[in-house]
Amino acid sequence: MILEQLKETENFTSSERMIAKYVLEHAEHVGHLTASDLAKESYTSKTTVIRLCKKLGMKGYQDFIRQVGIEAAESKRVNALLESEPFNENSTYEDIVQKLPSIYDSAVGNTKLSLDRNVVRRVVNRIRQADKVDFYGNVNRLE
Repeated sequence: MILEQLKETENFTSSERMIAKYVLEHAEHVGHLTASDLAKESYTSKTTVIRLCKKLGMKGYQDFIRQVGIEAAESKRVNALLESEPFNENSTYEDIVQKLPSIYDSAVGNTKLSLDRNVVRRVVNRIRQADKVDFYGNVNRLE
């Protein structure tokens, strides 16, 4: 992923780091910039911008900007989803232990509500009529 590559700056020149920093801070808006505009905003040169795009495995600047836009939009979507989650990186063990049973109960309750009695009956009847039923599973043993 381009945004992840931009965070790993140890093999970047100081100018490439400046571009990476600017793109990471303004990922949602760099799609409107030309290579010259990005160079100006990051206090670098257009040549350095193009060189960084190639270094990151992109065909060119347009490919780079398109990928940054896609990843920025996906990151925004995922972050919005995670905001509604009961846990985050600051959650303690105690927080998790306290909240987990209610999440489990909610999942079981929602599953019960979504089951259609007629569909379950049809599935049971098909299993009964089957000559052979295969079950597959994976057992991970901690030893």
